[in-house]
Amino acid sequence: ENTIMNYEILKKSGHSTLKKWKKDWFEELELKERDEKTIENYSFVINKFLQFTKENKETFKLYNLNSKIILQFLKWRERKSSSDSNSKTKLTKMSYWTKSNDIKVLKIFFKYIEDFNNSNFKFDIKWYNISLKKPKIEKPHLSNKEVDKILTFLDSITSSNNISIKHCYRSISFKLMLYSGLRASELCKLSFNNFSEVYVINDMDYTDLEIEGKGGTVFSNPIPFDKIKIEYEYLKENNSKSKYLINTIKNTQTNRNTIYDWMNYIYTHTNQEHLSGVHIVRHTFANRLSDSGADLSEMQDLMRHSSPLTTRVYVKRNKKRMVSAISKL
Repeated sequence: ENTIMNYEILKKSGHSTLKKWKKDWFEELELKERDEKTIENYSFVINKFLQFTKENKETFKLYNLNSKIILQFLKWRERKSSSDSNSKTKLTKMSYWTKSNDIKVLKIFFKYIEDFNNSNFKFDIKWYNISLKKPKIEKPHLSNKEVDKILTFLDSITSSNNISIKHCYRSISFKLMLYSGLRASELCKLSFNNFSEVYVINDMDYTDLEIEGKGGTVFSNPIPFDKIKIEYEYLKENNSKSKYLINTIKNTQTNRNTIYDWMNYIYTHTNQEHLSGVHIVRHTFANRLSDSGADLSEMQDLMRHSSPLTTRVYVKRNKKRMVSAISKL
């Protein structure tokens, strides 16, 4: 039985009706056995939209849902993100990719309501009016100066006077992505069992990090243990019974959106609000490998790509390396 049968009731309904439709939709997604990451993504976006409609429930009705309201929702998301990261200056800008994902999920959700309401109700949303400024093809990455600023901040929040589990979560998340190129989804799955015993090469301590990548493939990346030692040992001592390296308050697996918020917290507290998101750290890992002289095949292995063409997308054109190559002719 559908959530709403009568056209007039559906048209005039609002926030509470959307909550019921969300429940119906997610029941169907589970019956169709959609993968966990997809459902997590859909749930996060729809919950944000429901929060937005709840704050505006006196005026929000399904019949007046249009492209303008979708744009207002995206602006609301930016304001909430700024508020959550304690930004006192300007809005924390959502990336093109995050906005595109929000729009994609909302499209699918509203299409589901249109298909199953049994009243021929259609939303008045002109999706073509929602234009987003697409970024340049060349992917951004953090400069050495930006990385140094962040690492200095992370050292301060994990000093003996300030250290806490939450600070360690933020710090070790950034460092594991910076030094191993972890994706946020891979980071969420880590446990202490994914770290090997520490070993020494050329007087430096390393640990091998076992990473479950896309498609369930398992990789092993060496990382410099000294870079994460303080956070790792603190969490091991204070959080060792947890199933995951990084947990929620309820001791369950965290999600990519929490990692996203932590990164924006770091950018805000280092006065670098122009930075945004998680994947920029993976791009930074790739470019730091390139700058250090790693060849494409080594980078491909460490980035865990099946094709070198994918790796090439991550690497910014480097004038210094191009001049060095030309000088050998």
